[in-house]
Amino acid sequence: AWKNSIRFGANLKVKSKDKKRDFYEYTPIDKKAFDALVRANLTDMTRDNFLAGNYQAGFFPDKKVFGDIAFTDESVYTKERILKEDATAFDADETVWGAYLRYDQRINDKVDFIAGLRMEHTASAYNANKYEVKGKGKEKKESIVPIAGKSDSYFNFLPSLIAKWDVTNDLKMK
Repeated sequence: AWKNSIRFGANLKVKSKDKKRDFYEYTPIDKKAFDALVRANLTDMTRDNFLAGNYQAGFFPDKKVFGDIAFTDESVYTKERILKEDATAFDADETVWGAYLRYDQRINDKVDFIAGLRMEHTASAYNANKYEVKGKGKEKKESIVPIAGKSDSYFNFLPSLIAKWDVTNDLKMK
């Protein structure tokens, strides 16, 4: 019943994420007409048999009507860029590679020892922005300032040691 084995392997993960979009706020030119449109197209979102009990969700603008609004129509809506939201843009790249070595040793039919070591290397690079406001009132100037890219690289070593004992077919201890 004395057995042993060695296992090894490796993996690689490469990830890239980015968020780059322009954020705008739209305001109706005729606010009274827009408010009338909203009031005329409200839908009761209360549902029967809602799990929370007798809960009144209330009235909300009808998604069928408001989902088709053309906010880009400059004769109906004004458009303002919101730099504070645009400043949340970023891009990130991450590469993680790992390798492991595992040694299994069976002492007898009921006792096993497992020793292992996993090594991971992570390399990352990030670019982001910072939102700045200078001045006040009419002198207020908003801007987005790129932050110098940051990068990092590190290793992790993750050892493991496990003893397994099969006390009975239904009871196993680690």
